[in-house]
Order: sequence, then C-alpha cells, then structure tokens
Amino acid sequence: MIAEGKLVIEPFDEEMVRENSVDLRIGGEVAVLLNNPEPLDPDKLQEIDLSNYYKVFKIDSFVLQPYMKVLVPTLEYVRMPDDVAGLVGVRSTFARLGVSIPPTLIDAGFEGQITLEVHGGAFPVVLKRGMRFAHVARAAQRLRVRRPRARIFSRARPFCANSGCKYHAVDRGLQQVPRRARPPPAPTETFSPPARAETGKRR
Repeated sequence: MIAEGKLVIEPFDEEMVRENSVDLRIGGEVAVLLNNPEPLDPDKLQEIDLSNYYKVFKIDSFVLQPYMKVLVPTLEYVRMPDDVAGLVGVRSTFARLGVSIPPTLIDAGFEGQITLEVHGGAFPVVLKRGMRFAHVARAAQRLRVRRPRARIFSRARPFCANSGCKYHAVDRGLQQVPRRARPPPAPTETFSPPARAETGKRR
C-alpha cells in the first residue's frame, strides 16, 4: 500500500517496515498529565483551559516514571486509505519493560500525527525522540469512507496547535457507503418448545 501511495507515512524509512506492520517513532513533544483535583467535564473541553491539566514539553528524551501516564505524538504524519483502518500497539521491546499503550484504532481516511497514551511500568524507562516505539497493523474495513476522516487539533488536543503546520488537519466530515451489496440473511427456522404434557389431577 505504501508503494502504491494508498498509505502515506512521512517521514518514511524502509527500516520501519516489518512482516505484518509498520513501526512508528516517538515525536518531539510529551504532554504530562497533572494531578489536578478539579473535576474535568469531557463535554466542555472547548471551554476549559487544558494547561491546568496537561503540561507540554519539547523533548529529545525523557524519563517515563513508574506508573506515569503521558501523551506522546508520533514523529510520523500518517494518511490512511479510505477503505483500511489501522491498529496501533506498543513494540514488544517496550512491552517487556512494562511500558504499555491502550489499544488504539486509526480510522480509515484519518490523516495527521497519532497521539499515543503511554503508561509507565514498575521502573523508570528512558524514551527518546525518533525511537521506534509503536507499530501499526492493517485492520479490515467493510465500509469505504467517501470523504477522508481528519482530526481537528484544537485546545482539546495538546499537540499540533499551530494551524499553519504542515500536518495540521481540517475537519471535512465523514460519509460512508457500502463497498458492495451484501446478500440478505438466510431465513432461519423459529424454534418452539414442545407442549408440556398434562398430568393427572391428584385426588
């Protein structure tokens, strides 16, 4: 798909390609989740100053402390085909160090940098910009996205706040149409339990 131009990854390196996936590298920023006792309402993210909940740093390297949670953008800009989704996971090298990320789905038609939620393990681990940290594998997609799905990078997202950035995405809406007609389901027989036999009345 990369050779055909259907899947775009920039910057790209041949060493990133594996048997069943493509590696993704750590970008140049990290957002640390702050210990803020003030409840955050997810329905009001556009009205909230998220700098009270996240601290964003430019980095070449940083130490992921035990059980720490941070947000890290990929170094790569990714544009998915309109009929293929992707699944992102942490590379086994880091999984064996106790570092993890939740299962992350990249929608078909998505374009932009991918934000990874990184969880620390039992001991500190050094993470560096440009380090091959995660990988994306192809996932089946039954519906074709007519308009590629993009993300709005705003105050609700710690990264890529610069609207002039090459990788700044614009929301263009999403429509889906079936790739091909599916045959109607085969009729099924309705199961009825047998009638219960009447028993004689007790005298």
